[in-house]
Amino acid sequence: MGVMRRRSVLALAAVFLAAGACAGDGDATLRVGTLGTITVRPTPKAHVYDASVVVCAGGAYVARACRCIRQLRAVGCTLPVEIVFAGIQEMPLHARQALIAANGEAGQILFRNLYAKDAAVSGLKTVGARGFQIKPFALYTARSRHAILLDADAVPLCNPERLLRSHLYGKGALFFRDFDNTQWTV
Repeated sequence: MGVMRRRSVLALAAVFLAAGACAGDGDATLRVGTLGTITVRPTPKAHVYDASVVVCAGGAYVARACRCIRQLRAVGCTLPVEIVFAGIQEMPLHARQALIAANGEAGQILFRNLYAKDAAVSGLKTVGARGFQIKPFALYTARSRHAILLDADAVPLCNPERLLRSHLYGKGALFFRDFDNTQWTV
């Protein structure tokens, strides 16, 4: 299966799986062609935090995530930051230590490996999901009731907690323009 086709299939799979898991009918499972099966288990209703920032990072994006976290803390954000990654090879100990140092004492930082055996999503490693492909799964399995998904290379210019206090919050989707894309994206 070609790279672009695999990416499209994984993105579509994420949408269907999240919808199925949100329906509360137990596990949502989807076979991804000849690549394998992805299963999403419903997340517990009791969340650890009321709100958090979710950042998918690993490999070359660790340095960018460090800058993002430093900037989050510089603009006054005290929300917990959930660093989500695809496999321990993407986030070795020295990378976690760098992210902890970037976070400082301003707020909590959590690490979640979506390839772990006890993760709420199984099969991602089998089908080769990595990079941007894990974002929907990272957001769906966030440890908070309200999660703000930021790209690892985002540079927040104001505190994103303002979004949660906005009168527009909860009335629809927030769209952003990606750096290298002329189309509007979610």
